[in-house]
Amino acid sequence: MHPFFQSAFESPPTNQSPQPLETTPEPNVDFQEPVCAIPENDNNSKRRREEDSSDEECEDNATECPICLKGVSNQGSHRLVATKCGHTFGESCILKWISEKQKKKVPPRCPNCGQTGPVLKRADIRYIITTTLIAYDTSDLQRIKDELEQAKKLIDEKDMEILRLKGQINLLTRSSKNVEALEARLVELSNAKPMEVAEEKTGLVEYYSYPLEYQQTGRSLAINSSDEMAVISVGSEARGYGLQRISLCDIGSVEYIPVHKNVIRDVKCSPFQQSLVLSTGLDKQLALTCMSNQHVLVTYPIERAGWSCAFDEADPTMFYCGLANNTVLVYDNRNTKTHLHQLHPNGPNAPIHSLAVMKTATGRMVLCSNTLGSYAWELRPSEEPVHHPLPSVEQDGYKPYSLSYDNDTQTTMISSRRVATPTASASTMHSLYRLDPDDGRFMLSWGLESTHQQIQLARTCHFSPRGRKDDIVACYANESEVVLRTAGEQMGSFEIGAPAMDIKARKVGQDVVVGALTEKTLHLYKYQ
Repeated sequence: MHPFFQSAFESPPTNQSPQPLETTPEPNVDFQEPVCAIPENDNNSKRRREEDSSDEECEDNATECPICLKGVSNQGSHRLVATKCGHTFGESCILKWISEKQKKKVPPRCPNCGQTGPVLKRADIRYIITTTLIAYDTSDLQRIKDELEQAKKLIDEKDMEILRLKGQINLLTRSSKNVEALEARLVELSNAKPMEVAEEKTGLVEYYSYPLEYQQTGRSLAINSSDEMAVISVGSEARGYGLQRISLCDIGSVEYIPVHKNVIRDVKCSPFQQSLVLSTGLDKQLALTCMSNQHVLVTYPIERAGWSCAFDEADPTMFYCGLANNTVLVYDNRNTKTHLHQLHPNGPNAPIHSLAVMKTATGRMVLCSNTLGSYAWELRPSEEPVHHPLPSVEQDGYKPYSLSYDNDTQTTMISSRRVATPTASASTMHSLYRLDPDDGRFMLSWGLESTHQQIQLARTCHFSPRGRKDDIVACYANESEVVLRTAGEQMGSFEIGAPAMDIKARKVGQDVVVGALTEKTLHLYKYQ
């Protein structure tokens, strides 16, 4: 500092009172007058010092983390730290920032500096010890967040109500058209000859089209005859994963039960106990849920992701789960801790996308199908399980994507797909098999081929309207259409507007209810 200014800022001796400095203005000077540190009034200087100290205190105490906009502390995971560029953050926030950038293989630069800032490392973080931290009142912020969540929830509920009302309007519109068509048909039949009336064919009648809730995605479908209900697996990362129950008697009656923590791959209804549903999913859980009480009865941890499940058709206490590693777990509901048996064949591992159980004269057959082939486990009391490969069309390049079993006719349908190759076009094949009681082999009854290229790992089904083996109807999807076909002719079809994820058919009352689930809508038809 210049000696002139230094002398001005030096304190006077203790035995002398401070003397004001005098300056004599010089006329006609070309330069600015020298600036002197003239002591001001004591009150003014004291006020200035207080203002300066308060400004410095505000700057020192500005301890809000710019990443999460929350206060920091002198200790804990969110203590005050600084980067080498001088910016301050909460420790947990800036370490998370660095880790996320490193995972994405992006240079972790200072969030405040941006692209011009230095590249940060965990070793560059320095702790800052402050004497005073400002306590921020976050009650207003939390209140606003709560109000925002309530508003979002209300919007979701209103969107759901709008979708339901639209579905009911569509149902009433179609019902009125169906009534008009039936009236016209009655007039036609009243004027027809008796032979013409006897030749009337069955057909499909739309029952209901149910849109799923906002942001929910459907994957699996089950229809229960005794409870007259449809159960679908729905979920999303934001809203969780669970089961939705839809009454077939009162379509407006819909209930949701949270069950799993990840995508649900399969849902089955018990043939013995009402409202009992078995489900499994990618969260490595197998769950038994009572839909009437809206309560999860028991959950079983499984070693791999669950892809399929099934109840035993003969024993009400037994059920099964197919895993992603080509393993079948056998359970007894009287044992609530773990499985009884584990069935795993030799060969490559592939997820079991379809699982069914059929009763035989000597025990039971556990039918399994994965993306490589289909097979069965023969289970007999007091004997080791026996592995049987099922007939397939693998020699033509087909791989199974669905297996269904009909207990009334004791028949099995395997749906396979083939991708396009230089020598063959893309197509699907639906083959119906029956078990020969004499030699225990599966015999081919008939097959249906389609030129549709099946992309999704969707499920198909088959049923018999009269419970006979000679009138079995296969249900499968072609792009955005569901087709019902017998061995000799097509019995009907209906549009679903999107690829089908699951198709089920069950006799409910006097009619067979056919359900087709897409990611956003459940379509229900009656086969009369």
